Amino acid sequence: PLLLFTVLVQAQKKSLKAGLVINRSVQIKKKIYPLRASADLLQPAVIIEGNDITVDFNNAVLKGNKAEENPDEFTGVGILIKGGKNITVKNLTAKGYKVALMAVNVEKLTIQNCDFSYNYRKHLNSTQEKEDISDWMSYHQNENDEWLRYGAAIYLRNCDSFTVNDNKVTGGQNALMLTRCNNGMVYNNDFSFNSGIGIGMYRSSANTI
Repeated sequence: PLLLFTVLVQAQKKSLKAGLVINRSVQIKKKIYPLRASADLLQPAVIIEGNDITVDFNNAVLKGNKAEENPDEFTGVGILIKGGKNITVKNLTAKGYKVALMAVNVEKLTIQNCDFSYNYRKHLNSTQEKEDISDWMSYHQNENDEWLRYGAAIYLRNCDSFTVNDNKVTGGQNALMLTRCNNGMVYNNDFSFNSGIGIGMYRSSANTI
């Protein structure tokens, strides 16, 4: 009976494929998934949408780049969460994308225990001897998602009452970027050794960091 139960549990784990839409709670089969995404940020590798959903990626790895590509050539979105409420994403590694995870118009989103290291970062022309002004970056305006030109590990827009905890982002450019996100909690994360911004907030209020 125990063996049968184990086989059934394994069978219920879902494999990922490009263009997959997840709209109910599921555990993902643990493996490495080479899933390239379109340069169009609205055509991600995987979409999550709906209400009251928990997606446990079970330490699966999404890989969006080819081995020979440089980080400033990475494109696309690994995971796009569109609308809904009470959505949890956990235990995911996603690397090699312009944006590892993007969520838009989600209430009570939780991102937990994920590793979004080694995604897009701009090639810098400055050296120890001389600064190159072409490396300067501007984050003053984001009314039309201008921040996306610099990529991000996690990009949230219009996501109130969110929680981001116990995640890691290193070796990228921007870790967590928030636009019009209020009443959120960000704690116990490691956002270090990135070339841009650790946490960026635009028109976002009442968040606890």
